[in-house]
Amino acid sequence: MGWLVRKYGLSVDKVISYDVVTTDGNMFHASKEENKDLFWAISGGGANFGVVIAMEVKLFPVDRVYAGSLIYPREAAREIFTFYRE
Repeated sequence: MGWLVRKYGLSVDKVISYDVVTTDGNMFHASKEENKDLFWAISGGGANFGVVIAMEVKLFPVDRVYAGSLIYPREAAREIFTFYRE
């Protein structure tokens, strides 16, 4: 689950294609149009289908990013909760 899941959905649903090397050394390009079964399998159907060496994903514009955690000392709790309430 990413930070933008509520707005844009799950990240795995935004993958356009994968490049995969299978255990026998073959390389495949998997998308909704090409090698559909492999694309489905890698996108959540299971594991052990090979090594993903590249992914193409859909991007979304994000104007502002907030990151990190805010941690306050316990003694400041009343002041902090009052601030957020107001």
